[in-house]
Amino acid sequence: MRPRTPHIDIKQGLSIIVKGWGGEEKLKNGDKTIASAIAGTAAGSVGGLIRGPKNILPAMFVFTIVGAGGQMIANRMATRKPKVHDEKESFWSRWSPLKKLTDQEYRDMMSEKMLRIDADIALIDDRIAELKKQTEAEELKGSST
Repeated sequence: MRPRTPHIDIKQGLSIIVKGWGGEEKLKNGDKTIASAIAGTAAGSVGGLIRGPKNILPAMFVFTIVGAGGQMIANRMATRKPKVHDEKESFWSRWSPLKKLTDQEYRDMMSEKMLRIDADIALIDDRIAELKKQTEAEELKGSST
């Protein structure tokens, strides 16, 4: 069996620091970033120690940056206001041939289409009646001669 190596991750270190500083409710965003950087430093030092003495400082540096950077992103995501999605402001809505219709707009559009179709049907019916008259007239001419 392999001997267990000491292990600490950023989350464990962060929870220890946050509890030591009075809990998450009392911490400001800057304090959370500092706590995450310290936790990253601790995790990096342990990780670097496991990999050898030459790796301690680079691991501490990288884990500090990752911890602080991740906490800054989390803070920004937590404090930003949700964006109200407006169809008129969207880039794609200006260039897209499609648009969102209200129920009334859809009904109006459908009634216009129905009127056009009814007009086309009336024109076709008139043309059919005209052709029937023409064929009847030709039949009468053909039978009378």
